[in-house]
Amino acid sequence: MQARLFLILSLGLAGLLLIGSSGLGYAQTIESVDVVENKLVTLIGEGYDPDAEDLKYSWQQLDGEKVELSSYNIPMPQFMAPEVENGMIKVLSFQLTVTDPFGAESSDIVEVIVNPVNHVPIVSAGRDKIIFPSINAITLVGSAVDADDDPLTFKWEQTSGPEIELVNTDLRYLTIVSPDIDFSNFEPLVFKLTADDGFGGVASDTAAVYPYHALLQNRLISIDAGPLQTVREGETVTMDVTGETSNGQPIRYSWAQLIGTSASLNTYVGDKVQFIAPNLVNEEPELLSFQVTGYSEGNGWASDIALVRVLPF
Repeated sequence: MQARLFLILSLGLAGLLLIGSSGLGYAQTIESVDVVENKLVTLIGEGYDPDAEDLKYSWQQLDGEKVELSSYNIPMPQFMAPEVENGMIKVLSFQLTVTDPFGAESSDIVEVIVNPVNHVPIVSAGRDKIIFPSINAITLVGSAVDADDDPLTFKWEQTSGPEIELVNTDLRYLTIVSPDIDFSNFEPLVFKLTADDGFGGVASDTAAVYPYHALLQNRLISIDAGPLQTVREGETVTMDVTGETSNGQPIRYSWAQLIGTSASLNTYVGDKVQFIAPNLVNEEPELLSFQVTGYSEGNGWASDIALVRVLPF
């Protein structure tokens, strides 16, 4: 009598994937196989008895982090691969013993190597900002979340606009001083924040800085956020912006809330955005203010303010 081991990894709707198998002559044995964390793993054991007798199966975990098999006395038990910290592995060892009615037995062992699944961090470079000559400096405040709780490293770099010197580019935030800005420039200064988890997970986001004087002097582009809207709390609000440029080039729009109870926009880019008017505190009317900024290649940028007055329902 002989025992042999297969191992399959459940892939949800994709079915079962055969990781390895022995040959028909039982000469080949699976010694180890790699799987990933938080996936359902099925151990497939087989026994062969030339006398065609009924066989009993017994599984035992020999080593590694303890996992619970769905059964210890069937040919094909399952278990959930444990979580693994990035940069590490976990090795689980299992033994299958097959016994016939007369006490004759045979055993085989397999190692399951569980590998981590790295998640790419989610990063934000913060909101676009306007810089004024009268203000010494502004700061872009970035943020990042990593599902694996890996320590992140940060890097800021300038991707467009008149180049300025950056300092402390390895922090989560970036400070830009007014003396470095050419306020006659129509082009926004765009900065990219990149977060790296050290295990191949890299993500980036950008934020723009707009010189204020360029807004006042630029006649190549104009936008209009429309008149004051009056709505009641709980209603859906739609804000539309229109714009034109001197050469007919398209305009890209971005939105940011300036004042009032925070409202979650369905999107923060585009010429039309929506949100649900927030519930009022003490049923007092409230004014919400949103800044929309339009940028057009070769025409620079322009901003306008959209106002929404929210009344009690």
